[in-house]
Amino acid sequence: MMVKMGDRLHNMRTLRHHKNPDSKKRIAQETQDIFAPIAARLGVYVIKREFEDLAFEALDPEAYEQTETSRKELVRERSGSIKATMAVLKDIFRDNGIDAEIEYFESNVYRIYEQWKSGQGDRDNESVVDHIRIVTEDDRACYDALRVVHKNFAQVANTLRDFLGTAKSNGYRALHTSIYGSEQRIIAVHICPKHQVVINDNGFFAPYATTKYTCADEIGKSLSQFYGQDDNGECGAGSLKAWFQTLADEIKNSNSTIDFVNKLKDEQLCRDITAFTPNRDRIDLPPGSTPIDFAYALHTRLGDSACGCLINGRKVDLMNYHIVSNDIVSIQTSKTAAPKHEWYYACKTDLARRSIKAWFGKSINRESNVKAGKIVASEVLKSIGLSLLIYDTDFMNEVAKSLQKSDADDLYAALGCWQVSKEILTRHIILEYRQGLFTKRKESALLDGSAKAENLIQAVSGIPKGYRMVLMKCCMAIPGDKIIGYLANNGEARVHRDGCQVAQNMKKNDSNLFVDLDWRQGIGNTVKSKSMFYVECEVSEHLLGNIISCFDDNEEHIYEYHYCEADNGKTAQLRIYFMASSREEITAFKDKLLKVPEVKSVHR
Repeated sequence: MMVKMGDRLHNMRTLRHHKNPDSKKRIAQETQDIFAPIAARLGVYVIKREFEDLAFEALDPEAYEQTETSRKELVRERSGSIKATMAVLKDIFRDNGIDAEIEYFESNVYRIYEQWKSGQGDRDNESVVDHIRIVTEDDRACYDALRVVHKNFAQVANTLRDFLGTAKSNGYRALHTSIYGSEQRIIAVHICPKHQVVINDNGFFAPYATTKYTCADEIGKSLSQFYGQDDNGECGAGSLKAWFQTLADEIKNSNSTIDFVNKLKDEQLCRDITAFTPNRDRIDLPPGSTPIDFAYALHTRLGDSACGCLINGRKVDLMNYHIVSNDIVSIQTSKTAAPKHEWYYACKTDLARRSIKAWFGKSINRESNVKAGKIVASEVLKSIGLSLLIYDTDFMNEVAKSLQKSDADDLYAALGCWQVSKEILTRHIILEYRQGLFTKRKESALLDGSAKAENLIQAVSGIPKGYRMVLMKCCMAIPGDKIIGYLANNGEARVHRDGCQVAQNMKKNDSNLFVDLDWRQGIGNTVKSKSMFYVECEVSEHLLGNIISCFDDNEEHIYEYHYCEADNGKTAQLRIYFMASSREEITAFKDKLLKVPEVKSVHR
């Protein structure tokens, strides 16, 4: 790791000489996204800061230059106040018998830029550009120094952070506060013991760092807690060895390199939350973690049997509470408790998700998985405007086969235990839909072929010899409708329902090419035809169910559905394609639809 960090640091220092701009940008982005956070996780802040600034300069030279110029300006403006405050601090420490060194540090450019961009600081809140570091002999002297600082300078509200008592996951330990210094300028103050200075700057690399603070024994003792072994020779949960083992598990369980990198960035490199068990065992978690994540971080069996949680003695919801640093978390368990499908989406860590997935992957959970999976499939179909296809067993069986599942229930079971993702299901549904597999069912009954049209339709007025009848899909005429034909120059007599808007537009220019047609006698309702409704409606949670209930046998009648919601999210238009054998049946369907509370109008 040290060699890799050193190699990347050398690459970044010489990046300005790189001739390929695309390669240069890729290296800088990779450094910013991966190497700088890894350096922070290892506590090597001296390298982390340099990584960030070099990558920032390469990726956005203009923003870098503007931030650097502003930083230099502020440093000049604040120098007098900083020096005066440091002089006062030296005097009060001497008067109170506290042996301490006071040092001045400037923040790196990228940190300032990020703080200003996120709104945590701005040109008026200038304290983000630098800070004072107070170095004492030991931990007790740090608290003494803090007491004296707060006694002699007004503290900025809500700025005290005790990383000395509760260290960060990378071993960083210090007291942070902000005060109103000379000229009432806000100044950040960091207080730490001298042996910790080396660790705070160099982290895991501290034993190899060259520094004026030589405290080898203390450094080794502090590092062992976070990066090495404890007094019993075992690696703790926060040790470097344990972290690398976690990364190895992540690689093993990731579907691809991209998947692993995303997990690394989103979870492993941002474990900024430190919570504790009632026995004061430390658990580091990423922001947004829930008690479910905490339980599984302790042990899989604890997570599987969790039924409640106490945070600092107060009962909270397992899924909806987000743990914050220094929370004391007590997980309540029950022999009859079991994970819920909702947990998978509520938890933050991949460890918790993998454990939940493994539990639901057991065969005893198939029935509940099928139910949960069908809900997921319905949500996916709704998101792409094909909700009613959930009732088309043939179609869902075809989708299941494309995913190498035996049938729709097998597919739902796989969805219910996350063996198949929503994204993969969406891709396969769209693929099957585009191939038109859903229309294969009862295709022989549809009036869409010229051969059938010839047998069902006859000309009332003259029609040239050799023309073949073709039913048009724009209006979907069925027996009983008044129909007309358009004589196209390719030998087709294109059959439209009288009143069809497409036909009316064509009549304006080519009225002489239209002929009257009629259905042959005896057709009646002996064959089912496909038809369509345009439905204007209001959006509601129960809209689809109410519409489906209008059809006596939805699997028989409905075969396609399109949904388009207006920008205001309140109204929508539906196109429902269905099977009907007569105008009377269509009229009955229309009357039922108009009785649905959300439906405003229905027309063909």
